Amino acid sequence: MNCQKFKQTKIGKAISINSKRELKKGTIAKKVSMDKLNTFDKNIQGFEIIKYAGGSKFINGDTLLARITPCLENGKTAYVDFLDEKEIGFGSTEFIVLSGKEGETTNEFVYYLAISPRFREQAISSMTGTSGRQRVQTDFLELKEIILPPLPEQLSIAKILSSLDEKIELNNKMNKTLEAIGQALFKKWFIDHPKKEEEEEKIAENLFKLEYGWHLPEWDRQEGQYPVFGSGGLTGTHNKFFVEGPGIILGRAGKIGSKSVYYSAINFCPIETTFYIKTDYKKNIPFIYFFLKNLEMVNTGSSVPNLSRRDIHNLLMKIPSKKNIDKFYEIINKTLEKIHKNNQQNQTLSSLRDSLLPKLMSGEIRVK
Repeated sequence: MNCQKFKQTKIGKAISINSKRELKKGTIAKKVSMDKLNTFDKNIQGFEIIKYAGGSKFINGDTLLARITPCLENGKTAYVDFLDEKEIGFGSTEFIVLSGKEGETTNEFVYYLAISPRFREQAISSMTGTSGRQRVQTDFLELKEIILPPLPEQLSIAKILSSLDEKIELNNKMNKTLEAIGQALFKKWFIDHPKKEEEEEKIAENLFKLEYGWHLPEWDRQEGQYPVFGSGGLTGTHNKFFVEGPGIILGRAGKIGSKSVYYSAINFCPIETTFYIKTDYKKNIPFIYFFLKNLEMVNTGSSVPNLSRRDIHNLLMKIPSKKNIDKFYEIINKTLEKIHKNNQQNQTLSSLRDSLLPKLMSGEIRVK
C-alpha cells in the first residue's frame, strides 16, 4: 500500500498552463482544429499541415483542453502524441495547453487529471462571458484547489488508465479495418460491378423501413445485457430489449454517413434519438447496413437537423437478388459481429475507466 499522502495545492502550482513554445509565423506546421477532438477521447483524430498564423502551440505530452462552451462541458480534451521529437504543432485559439510541471506532475497524469470530475468542475466554474460564449479564464483556473498524489503514484495511475485507453484505441483501429473490408466488398459487388440482370430498381421502402426508437431516460434504465443505442452509438445497457437483433440503428440527427449508422449483433434498445431498421428478411441486414454507410457516396447526402423517414423510404435503390443478398450475408456477417463485440468491449472498458478515474484521483483507491 502506498503510504505517502496526497497534498492539496493550486492548479497553477501543479500544472504548466500554456507553456511558451517557439513557432514563427509562416512556418509550415501541423494544425489541430476543434473538430479533431472527440468527446472524452484521448486520441486526436487528425490534423492539417498549413502555415502557422496564430493559435495555441504544443508538443508531444501536452494536453489540449477546450476552453469554450459547450466544448469543455462536452469533454473535448485530448493528449498530444502524434508529433515528431522536438516538433511543435498548433491549434485552435480555444485550446488551453496543459503540461506536467517538474517535481509536481507527469504529462500523462495531467491528461487524466484534466478529464477527472473534480478538475472539470473547477474549469467550468472558471468560465466567464455571455451566455453561449463563455470561456475558461486561465488566471481563475490557476487559483483553483486540487489534491495531488505523489509522483510515483501518478505514474501508476496513468499506467492503469492508459492501458484501458490503449485497448479501446486498438479495438477502434481494428473496427476501422473491418469496416473498410466490408465497404470495399459492398462497393465491388453492388456499385462498381453490379449484376444488373439480377437487380430491381425500387424505392428503399420495398426492402426496409425506419421505425422510431423508444423514450428511455438514463434514470429509468437498469443495467443489463442489452446495448442501448443513441444517435452517437452505444450509450449504456438495459435489462430489457425493445428490438430483436441483429439490427441496424440510424441516428436521426447530424450527417448521414459512417458516424450515424450502427450495428447490433444481439437484441438491443434504440432510444428516441434514433431510428432502427425493420426488414422482413434478417439476411438483408448486412446489405442494408453498408447501403446506409455508403449513402453519401451513392446519393448526394447532406447535413440534416432531423433525418426524414420519408426521404429515406423514397430513395431509389437497386435491390439485388435474394441469391446475392445471401452470398453477401455469408461472407460479411461475421465481420459485423466482430465489430459489435469490439464496440461492446469498448463500452465496458470505458465504464471501468470512468469508474476508476475519480477514485484514483481522490485517493479512495490507492496504487503503488
